[in-house]
Amino acid sequence: ISNLAYRSLLEGTSSLHLLVDDSFNEKARSLKEVIPELVVERIAGADVWGAAAGAKENTRLDYALDPEVEAAKISWIIHSSGSTGLPKPIYQTHSAALNKWVTKCVWIG
Repeated sequence: ISNLAYRSLLEGTSSLHLLVDDSFNEKARSLKEVIPELVVERIAGADVWGAAAGAKENTRLDYALDPEVEAAKISWIIHSSGSTGLPKPIYQTHSAALNKWVTKCVWIG
C-alpha cells in the first residue's frame, strides 16, 4: 500500500512504533522519511527468543500476566483493503484472535 495509506493507519491508531520483518526494511525506511518520529524495530526472531531444544532454563515469561485482563487487550491491528478510500484499522483482541484460531482448527479438523 502507499505511504499515504500507511501514514493514515499509523495516525488513526496513534501508533509511533512499527515492528518489521527484514523483508519490510525498504518500506520502513521510506515511511521513516515521511514520518520522522516513527520508531522502526526489527521483529525478534528465534536468534533472540528461541531456546535450544531440550534447554534446561525456564523460558516461561508470562507469570505476572492476568489471563482475564490480557484477553481483552489488543493483540494486533489488521486493516481493511481501503477499497472505499484509505484502509481502516480493525482491532483484534487476544481473545478474538484465539477464538478465530480455534474455529479454524475445528474447521480444518
